[in-house]
Amino acid sequence: MEKPFLRVMSADQAREFLRIFGPLSTEEVSLEDALFRVLSQPITAPEDIPGFNRSTMDGFAVRAADTFGASESSPALFRVVGEVLMGEIRDVTVKRGDAVRIWTGGALPVECDAVVMVEHTEQHDDVTLEVLKAVAPFENVVRKGEDFRQGETLLSPGSRLRPQDLGLLAAMGCLSVRVYKKPTVAVISSGDEICPVDQTPPPGCVRDINRYTLSAMISEAFARPVWVGIAVDELEAISGAIERGVREADAVVISGGSSMGSRDLVIEAVQRSAGGQVLFHGVNVSPGKPLILASAALKPVFGLPGHPVSAMVCLEQFVVPLIRRLEGENTLMPFLRPTVEAVLSRNVPS
Repeated sequence: MEKPFLRVMSADQAREFLRIFGPLSTEEVSLEDALFRVLSQPITAPEDIPGFNRSTMDGFAVRAADTFGASESSPALFRVVGEVLMGEIRDVTVKRGDAVRIWTGGALPVECDAVVMVEHTEQHDDVTLEVLKAVAPFENVVRKGEDFRQGETLLSPGSRLRPQDLGLLAAMGCLSVRVYKKPTVAVISSGDEICPVDQTPPPGCVRDINRYTLSAMISEAFARPVWVGIAVDELEAISGAIERGVREADAVVISGGSSMGSRDLVIEAVQRSAGGQVLFHGVNVSPGKPLILASAALKPVFGLPGHPVSAMVCLEQFVVPLIRRLEGENTLMPFLRPTVEAVLSRNVPS
């Protein structure tokens, strides 16, 4: 059968085809297992955080107005009427000119609205305190509900959970969270010239690099690679490998056999699969032009070039965005990587 020419499209046009494939179903996971998973439902605050006015300094809780005008040359005199220990709410009456010793994180007595840092005080005895600097209302205080108000949306669906997000969920008392399932991606290497890495390649053959680079990149995208095997350049072998990949995983990646040679059989193998359909063949990227995206049993099947660098470029630019969609993120782009602008010092041949 004569092969058609590649109909090359832009990278953005190619990525639009990824919208065909939506996110996977959801599951409930413990907070310990939720890192880098994607939320499937919003998280709202069940209560104010913090639930009380909290000191941010070691010092003395006071009424701010009682300190106005205080300075080192003219300190304000206070009477110490108690102490707030960590983890307690003290029911202490604070009158004008009274102060209560407090520690960082402690709950302010109801009548107090500021904290004087201990560095700005001099205590002469157990009950006599001089304040050497005025404080404004709610200075050195985190107010009740300042972080989050009850009912406020904290995290939206499609958010990928970072370590600080898990801390936030812990502060809310969440023991588990509903997320999208982690995708599995079947990895297939194809070609008569490919041999396992633990073998000495016969003349004209090479070890299987793509199995390891592509699997590592899939793991880096927070998905799980599933190794299917090496398929020789025979239609039955490639068809069988793709069918097995479709059965065992949420997406399939096969490297090699995506170009226009007589032994590049991926397109024909996909078309033989149940519901097999080629969505596009050819993208205007270099390296990686002969990329294939197909669908089999309503699952995405990518045919990548066999050259390791070309395969990695295609996986980064097209498979990773697909993984992100399966994971529940609404994006068509790969993860951002650090970049550096540079000017070549010499010509580099293509």
